[in-house]
Amino acid sequence: MCMIDKETAETEIDVSSTNIMVCPTTDGRQFTVYSNHVGMNGKTAMILPVPTGGEIEPVDLTDYPTIFNDLKHSFKPVARSANKSYSLNCDSELEVQKVGSYNVSIVPCLDDFSRLNGQFKFNRELLSLLRERYPEETSYVVMLMRKGADFHPFGYISSRPENQMFIPTYHYHGKIEENPDWDHRIYVCNSNETVKSTKCMKYQTIASSGRVRWSSLPQILQKTHRIDLYRVYPFYAGNHDILVGVVG
Repeated sequence: MCMIDKETAETEIDVSSTNIMVCPTTDGRQFTVYSNHVGMNGKTAMILPVPTGGEIEPVDLTDYPTIFNDLKHSFKPVARSANKSYSLNCDSELEVQKVGSYNVSIVPCLDDFSRLNGQFKFNRELLSLLRERYPEETSYVVMLMRKGADFHPFGYISSRPENQMFIPTYHYHGKIEENPDWDHRIYVCNSNETVKSTKCMKYQTIASSGRVRWSSLPQILQKTHRIDLYRVYPFYAGNHDILVGVVG
């Protein structure tokens, strides 16, 4: 799923309908698209790590809110149901930019979370967890939210591990969970079928670009020859991110 922090213990969080797409770019990076429904009754922040660090480019997908609907209908029915680049700058308060449905900030490294103190007070438990789980060079995409809604899909272009793509699925919703309740769809473009996960199972493959409106996405993406649909069900044990091998 994702990591979501809350400012107060009284804030309730309910996350559902999670969809993720990852696609390699022609310059060796990856494009990640994330979408979910978040129900909340207070201020929250969704955090997506980029372990390889470096520059992160948010992508506004307001004009293509149906991307995951198009991806879903590219497969057979299943029984179950203005861009800106950011680079490191550790001297000033972090910028928060409106990107589609979200107020977004790129946090260059863990110690820079304090530069968002004027926007959100992050849980010490979560910050300790990030320090324990991710390498020092990790950067973070932070989406600040004040009320529940069906948010538009959010995309970003970032670096990736060599011959792999990183899928941020570690689950934290205000507390640490060993076996969280996962149930969502992950779409992987041009995979070589090498997946590092104990919770992820390939469900279907299409040898085409499907019904996706690729002209509405960044033109730096690799030409898509196949899309794999992975399902993550609640009965799989574990709580971790996913690495998937990529062709090219």
